[in-house]
Amino acid sequence: MKTAEAKKTVVKPKVNILIIKAVIFSLIAFFVSDAQVMGSLSPFGLALTAAVPIRMSYVSFIGCLAGYLVRGKFFESLSYIAALILVLAVKQLMRPYRKLRDNMLVLSVMTGAISLVSGIIISVATDQSGTFLFLKVLEAALAAAMTLFCRLSYKSIFSGKPIHMYDMAESASCIIVGIMTVIALSGVEWYGNSLGRILSIFLILGAAYCGGIGGCATISIAAAIAMALYSPELAITGGIYVVAGFIAAVFRPAGKIGQVAVFISANIFGLFVVKADSSAIYSLLDVLIGTTAFMLVPEKMLKRVKFPTKEVQPVDVTAGQTGISAKLGFASKTLLDLQESIENVSRKMNDISAHNIATVYDKTAEHICKRCGLKMFCWETSYSEAMDAFNHAGKILRNDGKVTRERMPIFFQQKCCKLDDLVIDLNHNYQDFLAKENANRRVSDVRNVAIEQFNGIADMLCEVSNELAEIQHFDRAAQGKVKEVFERFAELPKEVSCMLDKYGRMCIEAYFDTPFHTNLNIIAEALSDALKRDFEIPSKAAVNGEEKLSFFEKANYRLEFYAAQQNAIGGQVCGDCYEYFLDGKGFAHMILSDGMGTGTRAAVDSVMTCNLFLKLIKAGFGFESALKLLNSSLFMKSSDESLATLDIGCVDLYTGKMELMKAGAAASFVYHKGVVQKIDCKSLPVGILQGIHFDRTGITLEDGDIVVMVSDGVLETGEDWVEAEMELYYDKSARDLASYLCREAQRRRIDGHSDDITVMISKIKKAG
Repeated sequence: MKTAEAKKTVVKPKVNILIIKAVIFSLIAFFVSDAQVMGSLSPFGLALTAAVPIRMSYVSFIGCLAGYLVRGKFFESLSYIAALILVLAVKQLMRPYRKLRDNMLVLSVMTGAISLVSGIIISVATDQSGTFLFLKVLEAALAAAMTLFCRLSYKSIFSGKPIHMYDMAESASCIIVGIMTVIALSGVEWYGNSLGRILSIFLILGAAYCGGIGGCATISIAAAIAMALYSPELAITGGIYVVAGFIAAVFRPAGKIGQVAVFISANIFGLFVVKADSSAIYSLLDVLIGTTAFMLVPEKMLKRVKFPTKEVQPVDVTAGQTGISAKLGFASKTLLDLQESIENVSRKMNDISAHNIATVYDKTAEHICKRCGLKMFCWETSYSEAMDAFNHAGKILRNDGKVTRERMPIFFQQKCCKLDDLVIDLNHNYQDFLAKENANRRVSDVRNVAIEQFNGIADMLCEVSNELAEIQHFDRAAQGKVKEVFERFAELPKEVSCMLDKYGRMCIEAYFDTPFHTNLNIIAEALSDALKRDFEIPSKAAVNGEEKLSFFEKANYRLEFYAAQQNAIGGQVCGDCYEYFLDGKGFAHMILSDGMGTGTRAAVDSVMTCNLFLKLIKAGFGFESALKLLNSSLFMKSSDESLATLDIGCVDLYTGKMELMKAGAAASFVYHKGVVQKIDCKSLPVGILQGIHFDRTGITLEDGDIVVMVSDGVLETGEDWVEAEMELYYDKSARDLASYLCREAQRRRIDGHSDDITVMISKIKKAG
């Protein structure tokens, strides 16, 4: 009895494990059987069945079959079912030959060949076009590749090897299989929520907690690729997940709660800025469900997971600084490469799926003419006349939107015995054609926005990398003195950093959980005394109740700035918006935006443009990356056209070097060494097209030079008068000159029209 019981205790767990594996593989097969990429390619169920051992292959076959039956796609999936049966048959024949059945290359080639043969048979049997056959060839290649990845992933997972011991091929295979799983689960939705997106969020947070920045970057980019492959419209959501995951990984020291909090916050900001519609609510619900699932996982379990990447030990910040900079630079190049890959795939798929109005004729002829007794006359004896008549009907459709019996070409009126049916079918097929054109245009817009988001994130990572590379030293002693100064004024910073650049200039950044109340002049003087350096009044940035103060040493120059505005006649608000601030690196920034038209609508666009750009720059984004993110945000803000100009002036107060950057903005004027120079712009405003860039102009300013930035309302009566007035009144203060030019621009409008007017004056002076 004891022996029998002992045998049972040994056998029972093995049986249980086998049953659990069978259930898991059947469920995976059930979902992946319907996973599609490029709109129609679905070889994942076939690849999974071929990759796993023979016993699990039968389980996988049952799961795939159940998937086709439950979704009501049994007859549409007959080619896949036939291929699955062939795979099972070949694997059964190879069962006695161990080397053959376990060879990954053999399994991969077998799957690709079976997929290709079944595709060719279906193509010939149903008289499909060359494009359909080409897609089947692509599907066969994808089936072969996925078989290889599934087999390698299976061996890695069930080998008992820890994740951090996986080599590059094993890690890559698991990631690709994960992408396949997310694609499959993205189609599982209830009440607008997607199981694929929820799984992506769970995995990203898990990677951020267990693997830090490196592990999170890998998983979040893979999730973004999966969502983009499932639907181009989800590419933007994937991009938001990448950024939110990166921020959550940075907050790894804050623990699970801190990471989840910043991840949710980043998603709320991204979803409502980029999407700002009802779908953002469902996306946010996905985030909440995914984060809740992550919070339910015990920390003990999470700590057992180790990623291949190693964290930089926080012993000395400067020791790992170069490595972090290089990693960020490499991540930037990876995103740019991803962007290029998406663009290349999109171009090729557009070429494959390209259609024109000739498809309307083809479908109509296939439906009406194929069953007509006169088809030999029309399509052989009078083929040229029939095609000319269809082309003429196409012109009528383009012009009028439909054809009638009376407007049909003479050839059809005289020869066609099914004229009424022909007219109805032409109109119906033309409406389908227009709907496809509109859908393709929308998908293209969304894809371009996603590409621009990837580009913007890549630029941001590159800029952060360059900024880290420029930091020569973190002064720990100065950091302690700064904390003592703040504590003396009862201000308790949660984080302080004192950085020295390659020129020996110090920059201090201090972060506070609560609003900062001490007078900024007083705190700047106190820090100057404590560190024996002269600091300027700090710049302040606030987000959700938290504040950041940035101090920089006094520069060689200072700017005297003033702006004057005048509403359009009858306008309640000004359609222009401007901002001016000093950052923590000794740069002065002037920002001017002019919304389209005048009044409230123009004001909304200009204020949004100005404020978003200001927040991005203060957060540390570079100009080009901020422009790309701003452009895609405006482009997706609403269905109505929404655009605004952007005019940026950036002056290095240490060297006097200034860069003017314009996106559709009016000309600016620089008074330099007694001569006025006009700086014009040929670029487009933001919010109108993807891929816009700044027109950049650089100049080195000296003591007494003047920069005049204006909205187009100032230049409606010409530009020469502005140059003349600057040469005449160059010695006026910034306030007086701005007010005078604003009044003069208003006075010169004698044509009965009116526009909003903004004049920004910056006079550079030697620091006293």
